[in-house]
Amino acid sequence: MKDENTALDTRYDEGALQMDIERLSGFAASEGVVDGPCTVIKNHSDLHNLKEGAIVVCEAATPELITFMPFIKGLVTEKGGAFTTAIWHARRYGIPTVTGVAGIMETIKDGDIICIYGSKGVVEIVR
Repeated sequence: MKDENTALDTRYDEGALQMDIERLSGFAASEGVVDGPCTVIKNHSDLHNLKEGAIVVCEAATPELITFMPFIKGLVTEKGGAFTTAIWHARRYGIPTVTGVAGIMETIKDGDIICIYGSKGVVEIVR
C-alpha cells in the first residue's frame, strides 16, 4: 500500500522500485520538507568536511554548527529540543529540522537517503 504522506513516493511509480522506509520521530523544530543523502557528524572536526547542500545528522546542535548553517539544507539531532540557539538559527535560515530523534546516530550511516518533515517531527530513512 502506498503511503500518501511521503515526499519520496511522488518521484517513483508504484511497484517500479522496492523501498524499505524506516520512520523515526522526534520534535518538530523548524518547518519544511527536504530529502537526499545525509552527512553524519560525529565530532566537531567532521564539520569541516561538509559540502554545500548537506543534510546534517548529529548528536546535538552545538554553537559550532551555527557557522555552517547557511550551507546546509536539513538538520536532524539525537539530543536536544526546539529552543536551543542553534535551532533558532536553523529556523532563521529556513532549514527543516527535527531534534530529539532517539537512536538516530546508531541507526543511520553517512550517505543514507533520508527525508525530513520538519513540521511533523518525522525522519524517514530509505533502505
